[in-house]
Formats: sequence, C-alpha cells, structure tokens
Amino acid sequence: MAQWKLLKKTLRDTLKMQGDRLEQAMLLGRRWSMPEFQQLFLAHPLMRHLARLLLWAEYDSDDQLLQSFRVAEDLTFFDAADEPSKSAVSQNVGIVHPLFLSESERSQWGQICSDYSLVAPFPQIDRGIYRLDEQEWKSRKLSRHRGARVHPMSLLSKLTRLGWENSGMSGTVLEHRRYFPREKVTAVLPNSDGVPLGCVWEEPQVLDDCFFVASEEELNPWGVETVNPKAAMRLGDLPPLAVSETLRDLALLTAAAN
Repeated sequence: MAQWKLLKKTLRDTLKMQGDRLEQAMLLGRRWSMPEFQQLFLAHPLMRHLARLLLWAEYDSDDQLLQSFRVAEDLTFFDAADEPSKSAVSQNVGIVHPLFLSESERSQWGQICSDYSLVAPFPQIDRGIYRLDEQEWKSRKLSRHRGARVHPMSLLSKLTRLGWENSGMSGTVLEHRRYFPREKVTAVLPNSDGVPLGCVWEEPQVLDDCFFVASEEELNPWGVETVNPKAAMRLGDLPPLAVSETLRDLALLTAAAN
C-alpha cells in the first residue's frame, strides 16, 4: 500500500512538472519537427497521454500556422470539425496558444474538448484572452489595474508562480518583471513602497501602471536601478501574446484584491 501511494504521488508530481513545462513551451513558441514529435510525445508511454489532452498546430518554415489538430486515442490527428485531418502533418509542430485561433475555431475546439472530457494540464483552449482597448493602443502604460491593493505576500507568491521575477536593491522588491524571450520584451510592474524580503510585511501594495521595455535578454533583477518608465514602448507596437499574458496575470493577481 505504501509503495502504491508513493507511485501515485510520483506520477502526480511528474504530470504537474511536465504540465508546467508544456505550458512554457506554448508561451515560448517551442516547435518540434515531426520526427521529434513522434519520438518525444506519440511514442512515449506517459507523454502520449498528455499530448491527447492538448491542442496542437502545424507551422511552416516562417512559423505561420497551417492547421490545428488534436491527437486521438489511436494517435491519429483530428481537426476542429472532429474529422481526420485532411492534409498530413509533416512540418513543425507546436502547442497552439488560443490567441492565434479565430473565435469560431476556439468555439469548435472548446466543444470538442467538452464532448470528450479532454482537460488540459494547464489552461489552454479556455485560457483568458486579453486585448488592448482603443485608448490603451495609443498609450505607453497599462493603467486598468492601477490602484488595486494587494497583500505583499500574495503579490510576491502569485507573480512568482506566474513567471515574474522579483527585482530590487538591498533585499527590497521594488518591481516585478516578466520577460518574453520570443517577443524580446519585458513587462515591468512597479511596487508602491517596496516589499522587504525575509520579514512579515502587512501593508498592502498599491499597484502602479504596468509598462513594457524592449530587451534582447532577461534584465538583471538585483543590484541595478529600477527600469526607467521613459523607455516604455507604445502598447500598440507590442506583440499580442505579451499583452494578453500580462493582462491575464494582472487580472489573476487582482481578482481578490481589496
């Protein structure tokens, strides 16, 4: 019995770890050649089961989406009409972000996932999609969550889980940053007063405007000054995935804010 419990825990932990890795693969635009996809997913005794829960897409050499598909129980590919894929999948394969599907495609895939009880290891087809409004398009700062009050421990833990880095000086978190390597931009969320690490801090943090800066690599989070908001990019020039994921994170962060 103890061995069985250990086995179940190990399997649960493995699935969680692989699910996190696959979510990052979707956000980073990771692509696999068809032979790699066959070897790493379809031929793997564990990963094939995860592959069946996800929505995939074929991409050409310019990374343009050609067709979306799911992996059926017999490891064949089916399209959004729940029919065998009309054209063979032969080029690069990736986990598709719903932002890059049309509304009708998302609706079709959502219905299929519901019909077959396909629950992805992370939010995919039901992932919140966020876009800029007309006023934000012309701005250099995201202000829709400005003024929200968030407990500092919640701020640190939630943003860390969502892939943000604490940043500051002398052990005080002055801002949070999330780097999008494929898009080569970094989202920056300043703190109101800063959160000292290693001690209990009860005063709520008041969120400021979030902004983005161009960055070829991840910015050094400690021992440097905070990011200058004067370097903020125009929001309308940003890649849509960086905008959507940042707004999603802020919505999750402030969902229970005071």
